[in-house]
Amino acid sequence: MKKLGQICIALVILLIFTVELNNILQKKIEKYYNDSISVLYNNDVKNMGVILQREAIKRGNLMFYGSSELGAHIEQNPKSFFPNDKINKVVNPIGRGFVQELQHAINFGAVSQNLKNSRPVFFISMTWFMEDIGNKGVTPEHFLMNFSELQFLEAMENKNLSKELKKNICSRVGSLVKKDKNYKDVSMYCKLYNSNNMLTKIGFYMLKPYFALDKLILKTKDNIQAYNLIKRTPRNNFNMNNPEKINWKDEYIKAIAQGKEESKNNQFNMQDYCFEKFYKNYIPKIKHLVKQMDPLNSIEYNDLDILLKTCKESKIKPLFIIIPVNGVWYDYLGLPKEKRYSFYDKVEKIINNAGFDILDFRQKEYEKYFMIDGVHLGWKGWLNTNEAIANYFKKN
Repeated sequence: MKKLGQICIALVILLIFTVELNNILQKKIEKYYNDSISVLYNNDVKNMGVILQREAIKRGNLMFYGSSELGAHIEQNPKSFFPNDKINKVVNPIGRGFVQELQHAINFGAVSQNLKNSRPVFFISMTWFMEDIGNKGVTPEHFLMNFSELQFLEAMENKNLSKELKKNICSRVGSLVKKDKNYKDVSMYCKLYNSNNMLTKIGFYMLKPYFALDKLILKTKDNIQAYNLIKRTPRNNFNMNNPEKINWKDEYIKAIAQGKEESKNNQFNMQDYCFEKFYKNYIPKIKHLVKQMDPLNSIEYNDLDILLKTCKESKIKPLFIIIPVNGVWYDYLGLPKEKRYSFYDKVEKIINNAGFDILDFRQKEYEKYFMIDGVHLGWKGWLNTNEAIANYFKKN
């Protein structure tokens, strides 16, 4: 009995130490955070944590949530165009390849207290609705490579989210993690949360301290990683007092010249490097896959619904941007313009009915240098998008 008492005392001391460590780390992060962290793309500490996003939102960063389009290796990348004379904010990209609506919905649920009444920018790609043959939406493999257990637990404890929405999140997450041994705890959480069995409900409440401890460990890890990232990232100073006035006309001339120079050797107006590396040798396979996919029928629409409900219940007001595809390329693959436009119409109607603003660039599908490849914004595409975002926020 004496030994048990000693163990309990040691655990209490460890718990107090961990809580105090988190308090110290959070104060240091708040003190030393700078916008060099904000502009980082494809960074797991930012994408899968909460502390850096919360700090960025508090500081007024313009949050961009999306996927691989945010990492464009061209001069027109938005981090080079903000802040400017129309919107004096630093862009903060969250997401990377294969991060889609469900992942972002969970993320929004985790940081909603900070995002409340703010206006992030959210990018939607048609390829999300063509992720898997059989219209199953995002694959378990792609979901798990970006899944954050910390964000999930934070979202599930968000009092602003309804029980019905949390059940939908658990159903979807549970179906994607159930076969992965690394996420047995998450799978169990989802099953217990969604069960209507009284004994199971009792079991869930008995396990709440275990899940709380799990979250504390993940939170501590997030704070340590965030602080270390801040310490090792060189500080860049953004001119917030006298933001750059952009000559958009000159920038379009430059973008066209760059696009023309970099896309000489293929019929699809793609960047030659992208075409040679990702498309040229795979055309028959890509055509075969595209013929089996239908962007009008996908589980991804359920995930979009989860995202929109998360935004509404959390009072987050995103500006949605539908990224077009390369019309010449998709005509060649056999996905006709009519079906693509039906997709744009469907998504736009869903978002408008939810009460959110949307920018739709479908009319740019065939415009040279708008896309850098089949599905990602290019020289004119990003420039046009940057200008449209700047104009939108100047008016709103």
